[in-house]
Amino acid sequence: AKEETFGDSEGLIGNFKEGNMLARDGKTIVVDPNEFGQEWQVRDTEPMLFQEARFPQYPQKCVLPSPVSTEESRNLRRRLGESISLEDAQEACAGWGQDFEDCVFDVMATGDLELAEAGSY
Repeated sequence: AKEETFGDSEGLIGNFKEGNMLARDGKTIVVDPNEFGQEWQVRDTEPMLFQEARFPQYPQKCVLPSPVSTEESRNLRRRLGESISLEDAQEACAGWGQDFEDCVFDVMATGDLELAEAGSY
């Protein structure tokens, strides 16, 4: 996304330049992602989002997932590519030619160096 195309865009996640999470009033900045989700829970006064109502329904709060253990968190970060360095991804994707940047992105996003060995798609 480029500023020249989206520079004046505003929405749920704020404006393009700042990207703040905004409360329903469009002004209050919400820092905590869980608070942000609760703020934007569909209200009983709003049109239904889905065809049938399921738990939880406003005014009941959404149920947040339980915190993950340190080991689970480490595994999640590894799956999300944090354990693979940019240099390792670039080396693995060296033979990809014009698709090099796409390969590096995919390897970093998946945390899977073997993805580069699979060949282009």
